[in-house]
Amino acid sequence: PYFRRSSVENEGMSRQGQGGQMGVLWLLAGILLTFGGVHLLYWPNILRLWARWLPFPFLAPFYAPEHIPTWSPEPPFGFRLASFFLAFRYHFAALVGALSVLVFWPKKNPNNKIVIFLSVLLAVFFALHAWAALGNEYCVFCFPTYTAFYGGVGLLLIAASLPYWNLTPPPWRAWTGFIALLILLAGMAYSAEGTVRDLLPENFYRRLVMLPMPGFGEAQIWQVFANKFGLEMRDITDTVQVIFPVTVALTGAILLALLILLAIRSFASKSVLAYTFLALFVFGSLFSPSVLLAGEYQGYSCPGNTLPGYETVGAALAERIPPGSKVYWNGYAPTTLLYLPGVQILPGQLHGGYSFRISDDDAGLRRYGWTNQSINEKWLAESDFVLLEARNIDKNGWLESQLSAFELVFKSGPQSCREDSVLYLYRRK
Repeated sequence: PYFRRSSVENEGMSRQGQGGQMGVLWLLAGILLTFGGVHLLYWPNILRLWARWLPFPFLAPFYAPEHIPTWSPEPPFGFRLASFFLAFRYHFAALVGALSVLVFWPKKNPNNKIVIFLSVLLAVFFALHAWAALGNEYCVFCFPTYTAFYGGVGLLLIAASLPYWNLTPPPWRAWTGFIALLILLAGMAYSAEGTVRDLLPENFYRRLVMLPMPGFGEAQIWQVFANKFGLEMRDITDTVQVIFPVTVALTGAILLALLILLAIRSFASKSVLAYTFLALFVFGSLFSPSVLLAGEYQGYSCPGNTLPGYETVGAALAERIPPGSKVYWNGYAPTTLLYLPGVQILPGQLHGGYSFRISDDDAGLRRYGWTNQSINEKWLAESDFVLLEARNIDKNGWLESQLSAFELVFKSGPQSCREDSVLYLYRRK
């Protein structure tokens, strides 16, 4: 039946609309204040960040000087691929959980706007970090650790949608999700080939390829492939080392699907793939701490308490280096320098080899916080102390040849679990 809204209803809707507009305006104002405030604080040098991406003439004074970076690795495609799938191994619940949300997307969800926002946010973060780490040469294997910065978004996405998941999705979505998960499992197995090798008995792959090849009499597997493709046994075992875990992972997923098919015959067949996907997601999340998933990553693990080590070394250095001293730094992590208030450090040395450039433009490099051989030599000539970490010692290096002008006054113990994290303090004679 036809009806007309009352003036009270219209007024209420109008106020809601105005309230929504004000909310958007306040949001934009907050973004502008935060974004603009940081720019004002560091103006105008912050324009260097934009000069790299925006070829505007007025940004020319902020362009980086011509240089050749010394840290410019060129990892092969296989390394990039492994790093991509390592992110899914280390953050299985967050990333595969986000994929689960797409597979089991609910028909009705009161949190629909939140779910859409979190989905887009996670996709953007993932794409940007993948481009930065995998698409460039800076730090390919940093991608899994970069994912830790935003992986929590995936967990929030699961929490906002889980109560409303549609466990009987359309066949196309179930098939797409299952195939995507098979690809992820294969990729994760590929990235775990070294871990799997260490878990298996010694010389497992060598003994595997030495088994008789079915249909070829007494010939061994490796001999057949060596004869066919002209390969050495080492090449064949290396290939099998990659293929074996991938095959096991895919076979396991398919067998699980068959078991679920037998267990839920009373359900519609289209649910089998969805339930297999769900089961793999649950199992993977529960076993994330295992070495086959996130438990493998122990790059910064240390059984001892490292803070006392830094504090002890820092206190010892503070007793020997007075404030105002110029310090030549050739260490790895500059954490220890926090215990030396008032000392002068060459900023380009804080990031080690990552900031070292080949260039004749000393002024331009210093403006960008970089360094080169010339700048380092000039700074050494002015320095009162040299802090040298054991891992950076090069017996034939130029720095070691200049230490005759200094005397060793302190040698620390290891600051962390690494034996080569010992610091040597040299004082000018």
